[in-house]
Amino acid sequence: MKFIKHIITTFLTTVLIFILSIVSSVIIARALGPEGQGIYTLVMLLPSLILILTNLGISRSVIYHLSKGDLPGDVLTGNFLIAAFILMAASVLIGYGLILFGADEIFPNVPHYLLLMGLVIIPLQLLFSQFYSGILYGLQKINTNNLFNLIQSIFLVIFIFLLVLVFKEDISGALTATIISLFITDILMTLWIIRNVPISFKFRKDIQKSIFSFGIKVHLTNVMYFFRSRVDVFILNFFLNPQAVGFYGIAYGTAETIWMLSQSAGNVLSPKISSMSSEEQKKYLTPIITRNIFFISLMGAVALFLMGYWLIGFLYSESYLPSVEPMKILLIGVVAISAERILMSDIIARGKPIISTYLTAITVVLNIGLNVLLIPWIGILGVAWASSIAYSINLILTLAVYCRISGNSGWDVIIIKKEDIKLYKNFIKSLKTRFIP
Repeated sequence: MKFIKHIITTFLTTVLIFILSIVSSVIIARALGPEGQGIYTLVMLLPSLILILTNLGISRSVIYHLSKGDLPGDVLTGNFLIAAFILMAASVLIGYGLILFGADEIFPNVPHYLLLMGLVIIPLQLLFSQFYSGILYGLQKINTNNLFNLIQSIFLVIFIFLLVLVFKEDISGALTATIISLFITDILMTLWIIRNVPISFKFRKDIQKSIFSFGIKVHLTNVMYFFRSRVDVFILNFFLNPQAVGFYGIAYGTAETIWMLSQSAGNVLSPKISSMSSEEQKKYLTPIITRNIFFISLMGAVALFLMGYWLIGFLYSESYLPSVEPMKILLIGVVAISAERILMSDIIARGKPIISTYLTAITVVLNIGLNVLLIPWIGILGVAWASSIAYSINLILTLAVYCRISGNSGWDVIIIKKEDIKLYKNFIKSLKTRFIP
């Protein structure tokens, strides 16, 4: 029951954060227009890129070790933070070098001063979303982590409203709002961790080795994940222009709302599987979650497909209607990833992160190849088709590997069952009993 409650609270928090992110996105999109939105999307790719390259997977590593309880918690946390602050400093240097020597090639048509502002976001984002969140997830303080995520989103909306709408600070205002919201949240999380988490900063070579040996394997997967989901934006900007990136950013952002439930479940499942000693429990839990999330995501995709034209026009204005068609195509891949994400969390939590690296690398190569082939042919629709095809193939491969590891059948993992439908009916009945006299 505690596990289910964590999924529900994480999902509800994710929904609230999504609503707040929509508010932020609408303000930015309407204030900046498609081209400004595209430049903003490209600038925000810089911290995303550096964050992925420099975290070395140690966040997932500390989640794994804290959940298993195989290392002393206070020393593990202290050594993790030592490594984390070193990586934060390194991330800034790497980001500055990237701007200095490769900005024109990697980020054409993007002003350098905006990229330098994006550089400030990098250590703040690493501390917030990777290092501190890793500790909270590892200790299974799920609700605490949810609260801090919500706080950061609230501050972000407040400062975007003030800087972009009230003071008319355009792209630089949106970036400043992100910096301020992360800075405040980092301070609050630092105070909470100092007060509530035992930490020993005694350097232990063996613990550092354990952190990095597992982390590097996960890191390769994270890098592959990033390039799988973001390399298309670089290629699109190369072949077309920032305006096309702006349209695709709205399409992608709208379609990925379907991921909310799977993201919530995956985040909670990973430490849960790591802490389980019974193979039968693992074999039973993951298929139930996967097939139900796949089913709910499919229903959500159908609804978004039917409402997408109205939704994008209403929220972002008619100038963003070119985003509708790529959004509809992306829904295919988004539903596939909803299931793949759960299965991959299980595989990593079993201590086999390298498998996910291989699978994701195949998808990256396929995605890049399809983008290069399709974008010159059908433009922005080519990006959407490339992503959906690559994501769908990745689900098939991941499902095959998971079934081989777990002993479950693909049918049990992906297809909804009668007993699942019965659970939905009982849940609806309980709601009627509770709320309808």
